[in-house]
Amino acid sequence: MSKSAFTDIKAKIDHLSLTMRLLVVFVLGVCASLLIKYQVLYWVFDYCLPLFLAVLLTANLKKEKEKTLAGLSWIVGGTLPTIFPSVDLENIFSFFWFNLLAWLCFQCLTQCAISRNKKDFNYWRHIIGWLLIFYCAVYVRNVMVFALVVMSLIRAYQIYFADNLSKINNKGFIFSILFPCALAFSLFGYAYYKNTEQRELADEIVQQILSYQKQHGEYPPTDSFNDYKDSGKIYYNIDSDNMPFLSYREFIPANPYCRYYYDFENRNWDRYCMD
Repeated sequence: MSKSAFTDIKAKIDHLSLTMRLLVVFVLGVCASLLIKYQVLYWVFDYCLPLFLAVLLTANLKKEKEKTLAGLSWIVGGTLPTIFPSVDLENIFSFFWFNLLAWLCFQCLTQCAISRNKKDFNYWRHIIGWLLIFYCAVYVRNVMVFALVVMSLIRAYQIYFADNLSKINNKGFIFSILFPCALAFSLFGYAYYKNTEQRELADEIVQQILSYQKQHGEYPPTDSFNDYKDSGKIYYNIDSDNMPFLSYREFIPANPYCRYYYDFENRNWDRYCMD
């Protein structure tokens, strides 16, 4: 493709006045804050999509003063909804710094995308980098999700800022998307398999506990499942009210502080995450 598919869009954006851009960025900041507040979608998408558009509108600003005003428009817009319905200074300052850091992060992503708009592509460096991310994601799944979001943003910015898409190595560009997606698919597939296996084991223990209670009129002693407890798979105990306490942690947790607890009164599993 000799001409970028977004040439007309970029031309229209270039003709927007600074005042109009700042106003749109401000509105996008307000929308991002409200979307997170009311949890319309997954919060990453609720926040990143408006920010992505805001950066596109202001990416070609040349003067530092204009760039600073664009950043302030986003920060003020993203912080304003936190003032209502009550003023919480701690919450306001938290959102202020969060919006500031997010804006700077996306600006860095655009610079990274622009600097990588070239034909050469280092396959080995790319493979090794994503394998390291994959290894870390085995312990904290959010690492892979975050890396995929960042990768997607950089690739989208690369397409947008490319005056001529033929300057991009098409094979390398496609590989840079497919390879991490394949790793993510294998990671989540394996996690689903192991988590299912973990739940089946936990369900078996529940049945053993209920069967023991039915036969003996009391719940099993606390050391009944020490083999599982020592391996970190299952935790079983008896509380002060003589009620059983059974929990397990996912093999690859979406949140390292999340566990499943079995409710012996309602006979179901509850998921609890520590904030």
